[in-house]
Amino acid sequence: AMLFGFEEAEPLSFWLFNTLIPLDIILADAERRITSISVSVPPCRPPSRCPTYSSHGPAQFVLEVNAGMVVKAGIDVGDKLRWTVP
Repeated sequence: AMLFGFEEAEPLSFWLFNTLIPLDIILADAERRITSISVSVPPCRPPSRCPTYSSHGPAQFVLEVNAGMVVKAGIDVGDKLRWTVP
């Protein structure tokens, strides 16, 4: 998994340029509440024009996980992301 954190919540868009595997993209607001999910997003390689996957409203965190993890874990919009820093 890869977690992206931004200084402020704002509308965000992600793409999977040169990604090797399909991913699920989870976007969350400043309170870490999931606002939007894109599942099984396929990789995009040049010279293709890559589609973007946008948040539904302001987002401050983006979590990318292997495709299928959202369904397998039962993750849904409205759930809250939690993590600890070692």
